[in-house]
Amino acid sequence: MAIWQSDKDICDMYRHAANPKEQIRILAQLNICTEKEIRDVLERNGIEPVGPRVVQHRSEPYKPWTIEEMVQLLYLVANGMTDKMLSEHFKRSETAIRNMKCKINRKRTENARAALEIFKRKSGGGTDDKKAVQADTV
Repeated sequence: MAIWQSDKDICDMYRHAANPKEQIRILAQLNICTEKEIRDVLERNGIEPVGPRVVQHRSEPYKPWTIEEMVQLLYLVANGMTDKMLSEHFKRSETAIRNMKCKINRKRTENARAALEIFKRKSGGGTDDKKAVQADTV
């Protein structure tokens, strides 16, 4: 759709706005266009609009993680990739990445505690030594 104001006018109004994020919405309403079109005008003129552009990384929302993806996630985390980089790599949101990392860490802790309990039983420690098990795992 054609924008009514010139690029210069839009950029000036954006630069002098008390609330730049809200100004994008206002400019879109004034010019009867989308906020994306206003952002495009600003970027075309060398202005970085406030607030990130909403980028949807999900190819399939709520797609379950495969074992291979979880192993790859652990490998990439160990090699220093950030949540943002992982998000782009796996085509999932940063929240999904953080949630899976937490889930894997919880499972690791549960498995370590279970293995320690089995070891204690086999070595004659018995189940009466629960405080020692808790102290060892913390």
